[in-house]
Amino acid sequence: MKTMLLAALMFALVPLAALAQQPAPTGVWLYPNKRFEVAIVPCGDQLCGTIAWLKAPEDAKGAPRVDCWNADPALRARPLLGLVVLQGLHQVDDHTWEGGTIYNPDDGSHYSAIVSIAGDGTLHVHAYVLLAILGKTIVFTRVS
Repeated sequence: MKTMLLAALMFALVPLAALAQQPAPTGVWLYPNKRFEVAIVPCGDQLCGTIAWLKAPEDAKGAPRVDCWNADPALRARPLLGLVVLQGLHQVDDHTWEGGTIYNPDDGSHYSAIVSIAGDGTLHVHAYVLLAILGKTIVFTRVS
């Protein structure tokens, strides 16, 4: 009887262990050139990401860096630290999130985005305009 109970308990816990091991993009991720980090968190049933750390958070005058390249002049005074740069992603399978956009403060442009977790645990952010095949993939590493 004890053996059957133990076996049943172990069998019931296997799906929980597998679920816990599924990779998720939530967390803090380092950009390849180590210039900034993005924190990805749930936003309702979607994911969003904000700039969580900047290697150089201040400009040459000692002022906080701002979104100076934004197409909307009214938004150019926004601080980069804390700026939402990734939004609207929804999960399509165990390793992929689509339907979102990514904002590049270096050029003030928005791009469509697909995010996936690779087998090595890196975060692949594919940014594109119109056709995904014409886009660019940026590989982020998780910050412990």
